[in-house]
Amino acid sequence: MSLTKISIAHRIGAAFFALLMWTMAYLQLNDPDPILWVMVYCFLGLNATLGVLLGVQRSIVIVALAITVLWSLWLSPSVYELFAFYPASDIMTGMSPDRPYVEEARESLGLLIGALAMGHLVFASGASRAVGTGSDQGFSV
Repeated sequence: MSLTKISIAHRIGAAFFALLMWTMAYLQLNDPDPILWVMVYCFLGLNATLGVLLGVQRSIVIVALAITVLWSLWLSPSVYELFAFYPASDIMTGMSPDRPYVEEARESLGLLIGALAMGHLVFASGASRAVGTGSDQGFSV
């Protein structure tokens, strides 16, 4: 498995996303279905952390990017429902069985943030390959 090292500037961005993903994983501990969401955000956080410390495994990150984008799109009707028919402040309200759109909108937007994190890693590893600092000078695991 070949890892692509990324530049210092991209590592700083990846570190930001890693901290964000780990924080989001922690915040999911009070969710009604915490196991799923903690695993999702830990996986995304792990990819970002590995990008900072070792390098990016592009194939895994591209798959993670595709899954988070598609999953977010699948949940996106709830985002539309929230912002089209209810006050935007509802996203900050507590969960309720009569407002499932709130939880699904939060999940969709969280996945979109995860997709941004994975997109950053894909971009960073592609930029590193273009300037010759990628896996040709990196290492394999």
